Amino acid sequence: MATAASDAPTSHEQRTVQEPRAPAMQNALITGITQATQDVRLIDFTIQNPPGPFKFKAGQWVDTFTPASEQAGGFTIVSTPAQGLQGTFRLAVQKAERNPPAKWLWRPVDQLVNKQTVEVRVGGQFTFPPVNFRRLAGQVRGITLIAGGIGANPMMSILGALRDAKAPLRVTMLYGFKSADMALYLDDLDKFVKESDLKLRLFSSQSADTEGLPGAIYERRMTEEDLAKAVSEGKEDTLFYVCGPAKMTDWAQEFLLKEGVPKDMVQTERWW
Repeated sequence: MATAASDAPTSHEQRTVQEPRAPAMQNALITGITQATQDVRLIDFTIQNPPGPFKFKAGQWVDTFTPASEQAGGFTIVSTPAQGLQGTFRLAVQKAERNPPAKWLWRPVDQLVNKQTVEVRVGGQFTFPPVNFRRLAGQVRGITLIAGGIGANPMMSILGALRDAKAPLRVTMLYGFKSADMALYLDDLDKFVKESDLKLRLFSSQSADTEGLPGAIYERRMTEEDLAKAVSEGKEDTLFYVCGPAKMTDWAQEFLLKEGVPKDMVQTERWW
């Protein structure tokens, strides 16, 4: 699944053909664009024709149909389900020249905002609550989010949903990125640390310019020792969410299972 946008030759629809999807499309107007990093835009939408709620679970993505292509782009919802019930939502869109929907959504801002609409359809099963939530009811005491690069996108929706639900859970996030200028949502994460008791661990692998970043800072890559520490804080009663590049996600998932985390307690999403 393409968490933001993909230059890969296979399409989003081909990669996610087995994923569940909503039965119907909805029309959405572009209402705002924020530049998150050099190559990631956050785009705000409002449901219209007819207006109404936009229902989804935290962590899901949308098939996005633009005038640029008959194929859908796959973009992660970074806003909360509560916001969706008000008829608005936000997507993260990574710049990708060979991805027609992403390229179209990276046109000049004044050509898009309050002028262009897209058709969207919710999909995916990397969700909070998870699809197996009923089986896990009563077992979960903590949530640990493990993200690499733009794998932080669905985690923001999950963190927001946890905050809105006032869920009495311990919440930890491990987030790896190359440098602070390529990291997403640092201001938002700072607020979660201060207001929601999020335990945040940041890993900057290629830059020591980390002054002022929130949480605990490590100027290196995330390692198995870091994952082992997260596991030691709650192996049997913690839901682990892992999202990032395919190799990173496979590495983390394999390690968690090897350490004895129950398979039902590990949710994964990959981007290419």
